[in-house]
Amino acid sequence: MKNKEQLQETLVATIENIKVDKKRVARIKSGLRKYKILPGTVQLILNEPEEQLKQIDDKFLCLLTEQVYIASGNLELNPENYFSSREIKEVKSTFEGEVPEKVDFPYTFKPAIQIAPDMFITKIKASEIKLFMDNKLLQYNFETQREARIKVDKNDPTNIIQEVKINKKHIKHIKESIVKGEALPSTLTFNARLGTGDEGFELVYDEDTMELTIQKGTLLDCLDGFHRVTAIVKALEENPNVDMTFMLTVVNFDIPKAREYFAQMNTIEPIGKGHLENIKKERQADFIVDQLKYNSELKGRISPSENIPYTSSLLVSLKILSDAIDEVYGIEDRVEAIKTVNYLKEFFNRLFYAFPDEFLGDVAAIREKSLINANVMFYGYVLLSKRMKDENISLDKLPEIIKKIDFSRDNEQWQEYKVLDKNKNVATRAKQGVYKFFKELNLL
Repeated sequence: MKNKEQLQETLVATIENIKVDKKRVARIKSGLRKYKILPGTVQLILNEPEEQLKQIDDKFLCLLTEQVYIASGNLELNPENYFSSREIKEVKSTFEGEVPEKVDFPYTFKPAIQIAPDMFITKIKASEIKLFMDNKLLQYNFETQREARIKVDKNDPTNIIQEVKINKKHIKHIKESIVKGEALPSTLTFNARLGTGDEGFELVYDEDTMELTIQKGTLLDCLDGFHRVTAIVKALEENPNVDMTFMLTVVNFDIPKAREYFAQMNTIEPIGKGHLENIKKERQADFIVDQLKYNSELKGRISPSENIPYTSSLLVSLKILSDAIDEVYGIEDRVEAIKTVNYLKEFFNRLFYAFPDEFLGDVAAIREKSLINANVMFYGYVLLSKRMKDENISLDKLPEIIKKIDFSRDNEQWQEYKVLDKNKNVATRAKQGVYKFFKELNLL
């Protein structure tokens, strides 16, 4: 082949541009599957193209170039620019892809000790963990674990993509320690999610033989240790002969109990405060937000992450909405919480219907010049809803009240209230300024 560095640079740039396009990614994976290249291997390259392209051989590079060329239409990636016809023919006829070992549930661990009716302790090898990952038996559950990293599909701004929020440096450090044989055994926690087994149960324990068997159909979530699991996979891909044993806790929890367990044991890798509070589900405000997420026009517009991408159609972070409701309403019992859900549902629905372009249309375009749909402004909307309720002001008046407010970023009032900084960006402590503005707002 020729011009390998140029090819790698072009591939990296092209992959970065198309990797959020699900159809193109599926096309690449499908094209490489006939050469027995696993989708997981392809995804790893798409996630970290610059690093991974340095590690694959020329034959693999040739096949990958062809499929990215087909999927992207980038003429610079025509394989014939870098490989001769003979080389291409040779690669296609002789390439030997991955043939992963197959494994499925039921799967038995031995020895295992029962700690509680729904909790067991056993051990697992790194090679077994990779087998589970290769065969898609072990997964990440956003409902019980770390907050997601939110990304916007470049080709479809309304499509919000959730990705696992990971610390790459942490993973690299763990991977290197495993490869060098320096890693110390630690405890992982897998949850055989309650209610998912084909036979109506997920785990079978034989006390006499000390065998714990995960049953067919069970959804197995990595409840704690996903960074280590990711590092293990990377380490074994780099050196398949590396292996070590980990302690493993296997639990059989439903989602609420898994959330509680995860919140209690979160002491190593910091979790976003807002996401952790949501997992704990200790406040009535969190219950209210959960209801609004599914039963109002806020559905699909609440971000689990504290930071909202500037170009996304998401409107408010879970933390800001929950904190605002907790601070403004201060609800402590479920009956009052249910009443508040109904009121806020009506409030936000009316707000959005009265200003559809601002809240339901091209949100990102409006956001460039106006604060009306800014994340921080929802502190104010929650306070406004409480004032209208306490002052017996009909929600019919809501559009009229909102129309009085100049939400333009050019409005100097926002800097006076310290909502915006001198560069017209939302200030770090804008919350108090928003509260102050809506407290002083004349509703008559």
